[in-house]
Amino acid sequence: MGCKMKVKVLITLIFLLLAISLSAYQWPVKPQDSQHGINATLGEWRDGYFHAGVDINEALDSIYCPATSIVDTTELRHYWIGRFRYIHVILDTSFGQGDTVYPGNTIGYISGSHLHFRERSSNFMPWDNSDALNPLLPDALSPYVDLTNPHIDSIKFYRQGSSTQLNTDSLSEKVDILSVAGDTRTDLTGHSAGHNVSVYLIGYEVKDTLGNIVKPYWEKIIFDTINFPGNTSQLNLTYASGSSYDPPHFRYWVTNDPFNDTVALRNWYWNTKQKEGAVDSIDADSIEEAEYKDGYYWVKVKAYDIKENYKTKTVSVIVANFRPKVKYTDPYNGQDNVYLDQKIHIAFSENMNKRIDLRSAISISPGVSGNFEWINDNEIEFTPDPAFIENTTYTITLSDQLQDLQDQKLIPYTFSFITGSSSGPQVYPTAFQWENIFSWDVSSSWFNNYYLYQFFEYMSFPFYSEYYDFIYFNRRGSIWFYNNYDLCHFDLLTAGGINEPVMAVYNDSLRHIFGWYSFGGSRELTNPNREVVRWKYTYHTDTTEFEAVLFANGTIRFDYRRCDIQLFFNDAGSGISAGDGIRYQQIPAVYENVPSSYVFTTDPPPGKPKDLRGVWPNRSEFVNLSWNPNPEPDLEGYNIYRRNIDSTLIEKLEFTTSNNFTDTTIQLGNTYIYRITAIDTLSLESFYSDSIIIEYGPRTSNNSLATAYNNKNSIGSSPGGDKIYFAYSSNNKIFYCSSSDSGKSFTGSEYIGEGEYPAIALDTAGIPVIVWLYKSGRNASLKLAYNDGYGWQIWSIVIEYRIDQFSPPSIAIDKMNELHFTYMLGYDGIPMKEMGKRVIDKYYLELYYGSLSISNPSNVQKHILYSSIGDNWLFNPISSIAADCNNYPHIIYANPFDGEIYYTFKNSSGWSQEENVSLTSGKSSYPSLDCYESKLTFAWQEDNSVILSRYRILPNGDWSTTSNVSGKIEDSKFPFINSGYYCVWQSKSGISPKKGMIGITDIYWSKYNNVLNKWSYPENISNSDLKSTYPHCVYVAGKKEISELYCLWTEGDSAPYDIKFSKISIMLKRRNKGVKIKSMVRSKIKVYQEGNFLNIRFISQDASSTKIELFDITGRLLYSFVVDKVKIGTNKTNIPLHNISSGIYFIRIEDCFDKLTKKVIILK
Repeated sequence: MGCKMKVKVLITLIFLLLAISLSAYQWPVKPQDSQHGINATLGEWRDGYFHAGVDINEALDSIYCPATSIVDTTELRHYWIGRFRYIHVILDTSFGQGDTVYPGNTIGYISGSHLHFRERSSNFMPWDNSDALNPLLPDALSPYVDLTNPHIDSIKFYRQGSSTQLNTDSLSEKVDILSVAGDTRTDLTGHSAGHNVSVYLIGYEVKDTLGNIVKPYWEKIIFDTINFPGNTSQLNLTYASGSSYDPPHFRYWVTNDPFNDTVALRNWYWNTKQKEGAVDSIDADSIEEAEYKDGYYWVKVKAYDIKENYKTKTVSVIVANFRPKVKYTDPYNGQDNVYLDQKIHIAFSENMNKRIDLRSAISISPGVSGNFEWINDNEIEFTPDPAFIENTTYTITLSDQLQDLQDQKLIPYTFSFITGSSSGPQVYPTAFQWENIFSWDVSSSWFNNYYLYQFFEYMSFPFYSEYYDFIYFNRRGSIWFYNNYDLCHFDLLTAGGINEPVMAVYNDSLRHIFGWYSFGGSRELTNPNREVVRWKYTYHTDTTEFEAVLFANGTIRFDYRRCDIQLFFNDAGSGISAGDGIRYQQIPAVYENVPSSYVFTTDPPPGKPKDLRGVWPNRSEFVNLSWNPNPEPDLEGYNIYRRNIDSTLIEKLEFTTSNNFTDTTIQLGNTYIYRITAIDTLSLESFYSDSIIIEYGPRTSNNSLATAYNNKNSIGSSPGGDKIYFAYSSNNKIFYCSSSDSGKSFTGSEYIGEGEYPAIALDTAGIPVIVWLYKSGRNASLKLAYNDGYGWQIWSIVIEYRIDQFSPPSIAIDKMNELHFTYMLGYDGIPMKEMGKRVIDKYYLELYYGSLSISNPSNVQKHILYSSIGDNWLFNPISSIAADCNNYPHIIYANPFDGEIYYTFKNSSGWSQEENVSLTSGKSSYPSLDCYESKLTFAWQEDNSVILSRYRILPNGDWSTTSNVSGKIEDSKFPFINSGYYCVWQSKSGISPKKGMIGITDIYWSKYNNVLNKWSYPENISNSDLKSTYPHCVYVAGKKEISELYCLWTEGDSAPYDIKFSKISIMLKRRNKGVKIKSMVRSKIKVYQEGNFLNIRFISQDASSTKIELFDITGRLLYSFVVDKVKIGTNKTNIPLHNISSGIYFIRIEDCFDKLTKKVIILK
């Protein structure tokens, strides 16, 4: 009975303890029913161990029992009372063994700055080797409220098990993911940790670009319970090196499973090379069987606190495990009897970079013209132009220039195939495209066995200086011009016969024998430019197939497709056979009895020439043409054709063996269309090349705003300045021109699309991107054009409806090939979307920002940055944008309601508050913004009179004071700033060099002087009798001491307006081998005293502003001034000496390029 009672008591006690442990309990500090601040949580990194509890932010205060506890005096010495431990305290040691302590009983007081509070899962666990529970769980400290989200600072990737950090654009094989995260806890009463504490749990998942989860959420770092807080191996698998607690900084290995019971599974990873359907540790051998195909993915890290508040952070990564390879080809390697016009199909193992030049990356031997094109993301097709040569082995080599989207190079691949003999009609592309093929009847009578062709409706066929209206093709292969004869004779210089003009295609004196069929044939009809006839002649088992092509210029081309005539009768000593009865096995390449232009061959002609380009150097009297050379091994040369745009006559200019040509027969003011053909050694001629148009004369526009406005650039240049691109508008159309010789010559104007106000910028590959405005009534859109080497591609990137004002777009492209753009919309009345109804007598303004990737222009992100309401427009709204070296956009805009300039920018925290940066009393408008290196500069127009500027140094520099750019040049408008140091604008203060009158609008430029902190004296760069407006410029840094400023503007008093281009050479300071190179600095200086004045004479080569200073022998500055109006040549100025005593002095002369000091002696 006693034993049963003891067992019953023990069971009751166990259940009591379990009930106590499973219920929530009070806080161990007063007030116990209120939440207190938490300074540290369970699981945080400490040097060699996990933090095994929470730190409660109370100091020098009493502590109280949070829940009923049984005292063990042995454990009491180690700060344990029941299942709770208290550190940084002095406990009451008067408790006896087995005493019960109840909630609210005082058990000691805090001796330090905080109370470390720990809970274990059972009283029966040894005090020195117990687990640690999280006291913030729902069944623990109560009340506990957390209202804030954790934060994730960064996500990084490392090679698994190492300290080698990986770039996000090339993840491969097994990867460790590290995330820096933390939490700041706040309750309803405002208690806060005041710094980072650990998150409760953290994990990650992987998605593809479509948002599909490809690796489910992996969440293994959870701080519910830590069984062994002192396990350093688990600690190091949870936290990365660099973690700390003072200050708190926690770096989590989110890919690990540090608390797994199986030790071998704790150090884990994301295997980007995992085999599909296999366990993580098994690698795929090829991309086809990979779980994660090479390409883009999103890695999302999620961090939670114990109250399920969470934060996510996502980064884009590129998995790149496998070099691309050729998957298959058609024809396959070694295939024979390939059709002569078969397209070559090549498939790759993954999506490829389609911007690689296929013509340079893939070679075909022997050479054959043709077109490579991508038919989808991982397949290309080659179409021979016009066809392969029969019975020929072709070898195609794909080099490692080909790359996948991760920039991994292709595994080089070579395959070969052999062509067969064509069994169908030979495809002969020529200068005119064939169209339809019709069958025509065969009669048993030779009188009717011919094809009669009336060549032209309004003209005759020219042949040997005669013209014929009718042409007869007869069964023997002869062509007659008066009548049809089934005879063997013809009237050529090499043979006698009846007096009938005839051309013998094949005439071996074969008589027609009744009872045998003669021939069948087909014809091809096109526009009245040529005629193609095919027919077949059969005698017993002997068959000859013929083809004739007649051209409008009198050329006849023949082709023997198959010839196996065995018998010869009554030969007249002409034709192909000499009448010797020898069986023909092969036809000679050229028919000996006719001019060499009449060719017998089954080989195709060359392909049409590619990439015809044409430029005419400025003010020259010739046009330079160039094109890519044809690859055919039997190429003879090229024919050059030209047509005046106002004429239908195509004239052949010349034959050349090179892939360039200079036309010196042009006339100023004409527009010419050029195209070329390729000729082989058999005089076979190709299709025409694509045409180009050359305007020989000034580029003109019917629009006075051809290059307006100044908020964006209309001209761009390659870094070296050899390639120049610009765009302008005319007749509501956008035109594009380019130069490949630093502006010495330009291509003809190329039409891009309808619209106005084009802005141009170069992407990271140096390819021009054009954005412009297109308006239709009150609706408008922004268009984008991009030429990827296959022609201009055009997208509509913005569409707006029912607007009254649409500012010209401003664009910038950053280093990540992201295009940023801005524009402003104005409404003559508040739109219904704002007020629920349209409100008149008020004006409404919106500022927009947008962005897109050049590789995917259809994915546009845009939103409103600013909106306002005003009473009237002071000027048209306009905004300007620039991108800094960290790829963040900056925007300046002019507010037409208050006449001020405002600035905003974006960084990792989002868009900044707008800032008034003009701060002037006048009307500030038409800003131009530019970012060069870390210098952000903008210029603007003040009161339609003066050009001002300010700058700041990024990222945190303040705006400079306002500088006057235009000086005393009045009526200055529309400034354009480039590279932070160069500004161009228009001013109506010019003087006509011919008329000698004031009031001509000219273009001026100025350079910012870093030494003097001011702009140089303005210089006139147009100097025209005509009005010059809306300038743009681009600075090109020189490799030596000379740099250049390329300028573009619109010039003219009335339509047509000229598009003007000009270059300004800028001399730079340079030192070489310790010797000063004087570029734009005075070459001679003379200082002499005249009474109470010290005269200074110097010769300037650059007309830059010059600073002059006078020092005494101790180095004290006595006098300083700036000479603004410096002229090229001799300049003179002086320093007054009234307050200067006799002695030795030093005079220093300095401009933005150089400085020098000269000793002078002053006598009084």
